[in-house]
Amino acid sequence: MGKMVLIYKISPEGIEKTDKVENAIKEKIKDLGELKDIKREPIAFGLEAIKIAIVVEAKGTEGI
Repeated sequence: MGKMVLIYKISPEGIEKTDKVENAIKEKIKDLGELKDIKREPIAFGLEAIKIAIVVEAKGTEGI
């Protein structure tokens, strides 16, 4: 099979510790695939979203 890249954008519910959220994401992603990219995007008033790209194995099209 091939590989595919999944891109997620995690938006905060409020003023949170973005570093803690980012570290938690890095830990959880290890089981799913290879973390390709992680960056922060400013939203407004000091809030930042976290955008991640993960490379995973394509396991078929049964779910489509």
